[in-house]
Amino acid sequence: MIDLGVKYTGGTAGAADTSLSPVKIGFVNQQGGTPAFPEYEAATEAAVQFANEKLGGVAGHPIELVKCVLQTEEDGQKCGAQLLADPEVKIAILGTSVVGNATFYKTVNGKFPVLVSAAGGVADSTTPHVYELDGGSAAILQAFAATAKAKGAKTAAIVSTGNAGGKYVAGQVLDPGMKAAGITPKVAYVSDTATAPEYTSAMQAAGAASSDVVVLIASGADMCVNFYNALAEVGSTAPVLTAYGCYGDPVPDATGGGPVGWTFFGLNENQRAATSPEASLYRAVMQETGKGEFTNVAAAPMAFADVFAIAQMANKLGVDGLSGSAYEAAIKELTAPLFLVPGNIKCGSYPDPAQLGLCGDSAAVSIYNGSEWEISEPFKAVTLK
Repeated sequence: MIDLGVKYTGGTAGAADTSLSPVKIGFVNQQGGTPAFPEYEAATEAAVQFANEKLGGVAGHPIELVKCVLQTEEDGQKCGAQLLADPEVKIAILGTSVVGNATFYKTVNGKFPVLVSAAGGVADSTTPHVYELDGGSAAILQAFAATAKAKGAKTAAIVSTGNAGGKYVAGQVLDPGMKAAGITPKVAYVSDTATAPEYTSAMQAAGAASSDVVVLIASGADMCVNFYNALAEVGSTAPVLTAYGCYGDPVPDATGGGPVGWTFFGLNENQRAATSPEASLYRAVMQETGKGEFTNVAAAPMAFADVFAIAQMANKLGVDGLSGSAYEAAIKELTAPLFLVPGNIKCGSYPDPAQLGLCGDSAAVSIYNGSEWEISEPFKAVTLK
């Protein structure tokens, strides 16, 4: 496990020297209110602890997180100012947030680069000096349509969360994407607090019982469980396509280990996969650092991966060579493999200008085969320039 960590961080086995000056990483995340995403903080903390205790930190110096919480739009300015006030912060991670992102980036104004673990708004993908190391939701949405077409589907029932993000994804991105692939979609929405009968009604409204594929855009693992139960209620046996939100802990418990016949698309390799050395390391570290309850929540592994990527860059640059501009140059030189990230990496070269900050070209693909979770070949969404 330590050798694998050293491979991805460029560190040295052993503990960092706490008497040396820390290498600081800013960390901004939405939590403490509604909605909240504490899993990204947990994964970031676990990666930092593991790197400091087992991987030599950065060139023997301990890594230190400088944290700030987003709960309102105004907090973006507060967090930007806080990190700028610390001259030792040369790079930051934004876990995920649906408020304050644009204001945070505007305040930082490119003084240092920001890695986004999971995009929560348009600004995360369109702001200069802001990067997402994977293929993002753009790759996942392309994977939905392409996979449905590959399965020979002519019709698709799409059941989506009815919040603003879900309506945008299902109605303005996935619906036209399916049509472009020659598939006729029908979309139905449910609230994030929908009851079991509401899921059944949504399934019926979307025509799930007679559709060739069924697509779920979920806001959380509980929604995946309700959706699974509703499938049986309406009698649908069609293949199901969904995303990383359905990796969550309630899903295996409610489905007898996992839902057979579902294909999962993610930002990172499925952290449940038994055969992935990277996923095994991630699971072990989350447990050993007391963060186990957050292991399988959403795309928490991407926050973990962001710490490893920063450590890798910092070890190459050297502690005396760290600066915002040096980190940004190093980000643009990152190549695969990165920890848990599928496909190729070339930051700043995404062909779609609306996805300025995406670095990866693929979505992770996995299934549950009836006994374990398997990683399939990544879906290559684009050719990086």
